[in-house]
Amino acid sequence: MSNQTIHLIKLCVGAKTIDDLRARQGDEPYHITRTKPKRADDILACGGSMYWVIQRLILCRQKILRFEAVSVDGTEKCKIVFENQIIPVTPWPRKPFQGWRYLEDAPSDIERIMTDNDNTPLPASLSMALDSFGVR
Repeated sequence: MSNQTIHLIKLCVGAKTIDDLRARQGDEPYHITRTKPKRADDILACGGSMYWVIQRLILCRQKILRFEAVSVDGTEKCKIVFENQIIPVTPWPRKPFQGWRYLEDAPSDIERIMTDNDNTPLPASLSMALDSFGVR
């Protein structure tokens, strides 16, 4: 195993915001996928996360707790179980792709910057613009 943390990345199809992802997952977040990653042990050993692409941007991550073999309609699948906490990350553009992918060069975590007037997070596009100017 290398010293670099290994993560997974996946599109969150249909979601427009991190709150949409949170609402879809409920209290016990997981994702069912066709195959278990060959590097699953390395992902768990180094504290890997699932990075979620929402509206063509990597916006957040969830730590992966375990991989479970499950049967869905008689077919073996892999259940990826996550921590409940969804952590916003520096938005990174990402083109669409199918399935999950390994991710070794991941965006850094950010604390949500709140607007002055109503305590809501800044839109990802504005957050990215601030980053490009080195403001944050």
